Amino acid sequence: MGNAICSSCSQPREAGNIYLEKKKLNHLDELIPKVSKIQNSYRNHQAYSVLKDKEKSCQQLFETKITQYGTFVSETEMKASINPIIIEIDKQLTETTNLPKNIYTHTFSILPIKFKDGNIYSGNWNYNGKKEGFGINIRPDGSLYKGYWENDHITRYGTYIDVQGNYYQGELKDGVACGSGVLYMKEKYKYTGKFDN
Repeated sequence: MGNAICSSCSQPREAGNIYLEKKKLNHLDELIPKVSKIQNSYRNHQAYSVLKDKEKSCQQLFETKITQYGTFVSETEMKASINPIIIEIDKQLTETTNLPKNIYTHTFSILPIKFKDGNIYSGNWNYNGKKEGFGINIRPDGSLYKGYWENDHITRYGTYIDVQGNYYQGELKDGVACGSGVLYMKEKYKYTGKFDN
């Protein structure tokens, strides 16, 4: 029989079919990454939904258990417990870090909590019930720490101001000055530089 000639393109029909098949394959090559991207987005969405549900149930469990350690307080009550001297010093200090307030994933924040020992904490928590991320801690005497926590330990960067007006602002490791910082001892001296722990 031989190859018939295609009336629209003047090519043998067999060559036209090969051309069409190549065009379909090229189209499929373009579609595969798009389909793959859609499938990945869907999988990520499903995983995110499962994670969000788990986080929500962990947070609810955490909120029920926290009453063993203390009680929730309002932001107003928390702010009222900060010594006025500290508020004035804190207004004068400028943040010298450009770290975002929440550098940790899978953390959440709730109302401030007043612990049985008198400390008040407002900030982020991890799902194991530990302070994690940015937070503010007010001690019973009214002194203030605001900065970063990891697994209930002060770390990275923060500012501590005591009721006498002394303060430290800078890098921290396990609650101790370590790295660049400023130590100010009221009416005695001010040191700006490196600290070793």
